[in-house]
Amino acid sequence: HYQDYLYNSTQVHGHYLQVGVETGIVGLLVLVAIWAVFLWTAHRLYHGSAAGSVRRLLVWGITMAAVAIGAHAAVDFDLSLSALALVLFALFGISVGLARPAPDPVEVKRRRRAQKSYAPPSGGRLGAVSVASAAVLAFAVSLALAGNFAGRAAVAFNTGDYTQGVALLERARAYNPFSPDYPAALARAYRARGEYDKALQAALDARARSEFDAARCADLAGIAHAAGKYAEAEKWAEKAVSLAPFQVRWYELLARTEFMNGYAELTNNNNDAARAYFEKAVQVPQRIEAQMAKLTPELKELWTRAPLMTATPEIRLAAGAAQYFLGRFDEAAQNLAAVQKKAKDNASKGEAMVWLALVKEKQGRAEEAKKLLEEAEKLNEDFAAAYEQLKAQPVLS
Repeated sequence: HYQDYLYNSTQVHGHYLQVGVETGIVGLLVLVAIWAVFLWTAHRLYHGSAAGSVRRLLVWGITMAAVAIGAHAAVDFDLSLSALALVLFALFGISVGLARPAPDPVEVKRRRRAQKSYAPPSGGRLGAVSVASAAVLAFAVSLALAGNFAGRAAVAFNTGDYTQGVALLERARAYNPFSPDYPAALARAYRARGEYDKALQAALDARARSEFDAARCADLAGIAHAAGKYAEAEKWAEKAVSLAPFQVRWYELLARTEFMNGYAELTNNNNDAARAYFEKAVQVPQRIEAQMAKLTPELKELWTRAPLMTATPEIRLAAGAAQYFLGRFDEAAQNLAAVQKKAKDNASKGEAMVWLALVKEKQGRAEEAKKLLEEAEKLNEDFAAAYEQLKAQPVLS
């Protein structure tokens, strides 16, 4: 649980907390350690300098400049500007330089005389630095290559070269095994070709890399339903809702998944299973009301990113269609009429008209059903065939 009301934030408004979000406690502790060492060094330098001396004034100026930049970074993203970050770390470096004792001129001359011949650098240090640099470079190149392969895969898919697109995405995933985007794209590609087992495995890989992303669960729900694994589809749709309980689109996913599961079971003559799924689709609006009832008046005032969550036309369309198959025609008519009135796209509006025509037909109002179907056909002539197909399915009682 992480959300008491709807709020969206892609970044925490402060450099240090953002580093904490991106790198965890370890990264945040590294930042704290850097600042602690700097402030301790500045403290020693200031109190180790004579009162009124130029050195003390220099230490004071360096410290205040660094603190000013760092304090502002707590409430803004100024350190995202590389020039300003370089200034801050240059100030850190100056303080370290001041903390080092000044070399004795006599000792320096003595060492120079003793080191007339060239002394090669330490092989161990040079090797360690070389290995570390090579590792960083290899990691950066690997990520860049992954992005390149993904871009080429998109071009391949757009030109209809499915085999090449999949091969390039597999290479992108190999070069960047940490990103969920590449296995998610693979899952979509496999699903489009009907390779549901591969699609499901790729979608599971994507979720393993981003387990708190509800969109990954939505992918799994769609693939599982397409593969005929209806219980699994329901599980992932429910998981999406649980991960983001104040985002209405996941309730839309749940309502749609429950209805589609029910319709699939109905066409397979599994009436009891179909009835159970339809009942769950009908209950989605009540679940939204129950979720919103948890909000206090104060939290409702803080809810500013979108209208307060209610059943959307897509949810009411799924609920109304499910109510039709359950024989609850009056309730279905109410939901479907609302969708017909409020839907913003012709596809949803036309679909609502088809279902409403079916309801009117069952209620013995054939003339109204005919008019609704004629209006739907004006939006899409394929709705007539859909009407006949749906009419042939049994209504559960």
